[in-house]
Amino acid sequence: MKTLFSILTFVLITTFASAQNPNIKRIGQTTFSVGAYDHPFRFERVTPPLPPALSINPTDAEKDAALQATINATITADWATCIMMVLNYNGLNVQVDQILNLNSNRAAASHNSPQDLMFAINRTSPHDWGADSRIYTSTATLDPDVIFDELSAGRPLILGTGAANMEGRAFVLTAMTYTIKFDANGQQTGITPQTVTIRDPWPQAIASRVVNWADFVPLTASLYTVKVEFKK
Repeated sequence: MKTLFSILTFVLITTFASAQNPNIKRIGQTTFSVGAYDHPFRFERVTPPLPPALSINPTDAEKDAALQATINATITADWATCIMMVLNYNGLNVQVDQILNLNSNRAAASHNSPQDLMFAINRTSPHDWGADSRIYTSTATLDPDVIFDELSAGRPLILGTGAANMEGRAFVLTAMTYTIKFDANGQQTGITPQTVTIRDPWPQAIASRVVNWADFVPLTASLYTVKVEFKK
């Protein structure tokens, strides 16, 4: 009876909490979805960069170098597009070129690494990005509680794929479904993630996908939080 009472009490509390927070939706008795639900998420697609110019009769090495340069530039644009979507969801008005140009004094935009881009936006926002604000970015552990805290606050996350020392693809994590864990006494002990929703701006990729947590964990090599605080 004590266990049943604890579970019923928890369901009532979490139902009230989800009603108060527009970013949390109840989809089952003990199953919820947390995500960027407060207002519409504006999806954008990567604009593929133009390939480097080649000589009239390029060598195989020149062709390979041009192909790799195009891939690198597309990956950079992929990350910049994800950053743009997250910043714009948080209330700014940013374009991809503005993000890439933050590092224009240090290196060509096509050579910006994902870490360069994430570090570059950790700053006071330029005046032409909308209302004056301070942007905070940070690396995060792949922890369901961290993801829950960010999404419940209306802050989508940026995730990267790839192995160590490799620059992989970028996605925006906009939602997570989860169930509630209880101990033998019916007390809440945490959450168990079920799925995540990721937005993929890569050219011709599926724009929005739901991925099982077990498949998501090995996919993710890096996770970043992005927070925008507007100046009063």
